[in-house]
Amino acid sequence: MKGVMKSAFIPVIATMILACGEPTIGREEVEASQDNPVTTTPLDLTNSTAVVVLQFENTLEDDSGNSNDATIGGSSPSSYSFITGYRNTSLYLENPDNTLGYVYLTLPDNLVGKSFTISYWAKVITWNTSWGAIAHMIFKDSGGTWEGFVSHGSNSDTSFYARNRSDLANDWGDIFTTLPSAGEWFHVTETMDSSGVATLYINGEEQGTYDTAYEDFTAATVSIMFGQDTWQAQGAILDDVVIYDRALSASEVSDLYAGILP
Repeated sequence: MKGVMKSAFIPVIATMILACGEPTIGREEVEASQDNPVTTTPLDLTNSTAVVVLQFENTLEDDSGNSNDATIGGSSPSSYSFITGYRNTSLYLENPDNTLGYVYLTLPDNLVGKSFTISYWAKVITWNTSWGAIAHMIFKDSGGTWEGFVSHGSNSDTSFYARNRSDLANDWGDIFTTLPSAGEWFHVTETMDSSGVATLYINGEEQGTYDTAYEDFTAATVSIMFGQDTWQAQGAILDDVVIYDRALSASEVSDLYAGILP
């Protein structure tokens, strides 16, 4: 059954609980729990205006037609695999201890400006509750100074966050919502409009907004990564990473959640 360890692993897990107090889940156990994808229905890209579409069908290639392929970085760049996931095959960034710099996914620079949408499906095996980041975007000026960033992950046992910061103004903004359960798929979308208002959606439903004052950005470089930010890491299984260089409307986010790309 999907999301449930098979009986062969129960004695091993019980032993680890007794020895360590908490199980460590490795690649074999994760793969064994992925019996079937949640859906085999392909994404509808017919009218898509996305700048990146990563479906992870045994490849890191961009399916948007823009050739914005992803790459794997870190000290252990072989610690990833394509496993049965949300929509057919998904990308597993295996980082069981959530170690910074271990393995992460990066995209080409400057795919978006101050207005954008970032969206993805994710499943987390073990949450890093110290601000561990699944997705991270960094905006820098020509001198390399951070103008701002966007980061998503967990900061406690109960809260999922979208953190937005205008670095030059020292202006922090957080949107908090209920933390998705470990071992369950969830869909994240964050939009940023031209006036600097960020909106977070989980599973197609709006969770909150924050005025970041990002309208003053003049970023020379915009970097995007998955699996960590500058301080913390978050191992995860990813699917359907989609990025736009504009803010989607609420109805477009609903379509995106349903697998229909605006």
